[in-house]
Amino acid sequence: MSRSLTQFAGGLVIGALALSAGTMTRANEFRLDFRNDSTPGEPAFDHYVWGSGNSVTNLSETYASPLASGTDITVALGGPGLDARSRNSVADPQGELARDFLWGDGDAFTVTFSGLTPGLYSLTTYHHDRDNSSAVMGATNLSALGAASAAFQYVVSTGLGTISGGTSGPPASDTLVLAVGASGELTMTASGASGGTRAAATNGLVLANGVSAPASARLDFGPSAGHTSPVGFSPWVAGPIGSQAVLYEGGIGGFITVDVSQSGTSNQATDRGGSDPLFRDVLMAGDGNSTSDYSISLMLGNLAEGDHDLTIFHGTDGNSFGGNVDLWIDGAFHSTYGQQPFGDF
Repeated sequence: MSRSLTQFAGGLVIGALALSAGTMTRANEFRLDFRNDSTPGEPAFDHYVWGSGNSVTNLSETYASPLASGTDITVALGGPGLDARSRNSVADPQGELARDFLWGDGDAFTVTFSGLTPGLYSLTTYHHDRDNSSAVMGATNLSALGAASAAFQYVVSTGLGTISGGTSGPPASDTLVLAVGASGELTMTASGASGGTRAAATNGLVLANGVSAPASARLDFGPSAGHTSPVGFSPWVAGPIGSQAVLYEGGIGGFITVDVSQSGTSNQATDRGGSDPLFRDVLMAGDGNSTSDYSISLMLGNLAEGDHDLTIFHGTDGNSFGGNVDLWIDGAFHSTYGQQPFGDF
């Protein structure tokens, strides 16, 4: 089932949408520590031995799955920047985890899982380089992409400033929840650091299933670089036009897809200023000229049959924009809503 919303007018601003957040639970875990053949590795983790010293020669390993998937899990390394480092010990209960890491030498590297049962997973990644500070690591994007569809794209962190540098302390970590499609594959891509040569020192990770989707899907269009979304809202990372999956218990398999398209020549994702994180960054069609016909279309897909409450937020922090919103359900026109700055319907 899908839901479509289209606005035709001189201008429209959509700050966010929400489908009616619950808690997420984790069950079985697959814990993996990246190391070379001369270090002991983190206790209670499976170990991926990449080779001797800093040379990555082993590009694939298979493990008995602890995720009740019924099949083994294969982990494969790749990417043009794939490299590794092994440091001296780190004084921390997770010191062996923090000692060794994969990293991208001037370019991205990938970690691909296969043999996964389709469904929802959480992925926690660990990051520590005892010989370098976060400033050396630069701004880093970590993303995960479900191989079954380009819609499954999630940003773990932009400008990962929490990468630790030093001989003590736990590795920094980031966690995201994502959907694995029918292919049973998941690829994590650690992309190159902006303005630097190093990318996303990754010591290890924990993949867990048995994750439940939240009771509402909350999506913030934006935010711009350096801005944060309101608490409980997922950031829109697909760009002004694109597709993205959003977790929601009312979606088939625990997620829905959101597709954004626009018409007209003045469409934009823009920072309107102000302090309200919901209304600062917006999708906008039009340039304020009421005689021009611009539109933004949102298609909500993969919805389970049944009733869903839909809220759309309009307006910016300090400015309001007009136009009508046409709501279509399963390809049929449903109703029209007028201008509602800072409101919803």
